[in-house]
Amino acid sequence: MKIKYLTVIVLLVMVLLLLGCGSSVPLKKTSYNFQTEVSELKVKLLSNAPPEKIYPYSSFRMIMDLSNEAAYPITNGKIEIVGLDEKYFKLDRNRETFSSLEGRTALTPLGGQERIEFIGAAGQLFSNSEQYVGNYFLEISYNSKLDFVDTVCLNSNAYDTFDAGCKSNNKKSYAGQGAPLAVASMEEIIYPDTGNGGEVEFRLQIKNKGQGKVQNVTLVNSQLGGNKLVCSFSGKNEEKSLSFSDKQQEGTLICKGTIREGTSYSTTLYLGFVYQYRWEQKQKLNLVK
Repeated sequence: MKIKYLTVIVLLVMVLLLLGCGSSVPLKKTSYNFQTEVSELKVKLLSNAPPEKIYPYSSFRMIMDLSNEAAYPITNGKIEIVGLDEKYFKLDRNRETFSSLEGRTALTPLGGQERIEFIGAAGQLFSNSEQYVGNYFLEISYNSKLDFVDTVCLNSNAYDTFDAGCKSNNKKSYAGQGAPLAVASMEEIIYPDTGNGGEVEFRLQIKNKGQGKVQNVTLVNSQLGGNKLVCSFSGKNEEKSLSFSDKQQEGTLICKGTIREGTSYSTTLYLGFVYQYRWEQKQKLNLVK
């Protein structure tokens, strides 16, 4: 009988050990916030497509891989080959659109990807010419979005030194929000309570930190703790859109709102943007004998 009980105990211990080993497998999914730092669309020309040397009257291919490493989807994408002399290099087409590329998320950590191919035909060199270098630009344009979310501290009574609530941070800097366009810094200004609650003003520097150029940016949503903010770009007289030039790739957005009376409190600031972006890279084709 003792041997029987001992066998049962041993079996129970073994079951518990197995269950313990199984529970050591992490069940909690690790999550990564892709809406940080600076990320953007990556473009890579495949090796030997086009080849380093192209011979007269031969055909060749130009193949490029697109990978959306930003945290937001890309739409209305267009890729264009600009500047090739058709006497030497003629492509089946100079322009191609690409479908929407999803951004990087926990469900799509690699982001959207697409491969685009152009077919080319080489012409002839002039007499006595050994080589011709055809310089061209690879141009890509697309639309995307940007979300900015932060927790801010609001206090309508700036002179209450005994307030045990949150502490406001007058100025913050940010590395990015997972896109080439970024909110680089924010200044918070509190106007004290005059009897009907106080007011707050946010001054945000919107800046291009990517490899291309922002064409324009538009604010489409602005909320402070669920309440609408009144926003406009500096110098634009209530305009929520700002056109960027190639030399001027930043601007200031000013948002104003009311805050409730009483002690300090924390709440969420949310701003949503859409923007147009253009990227270009100089390339070359070599025609040789």
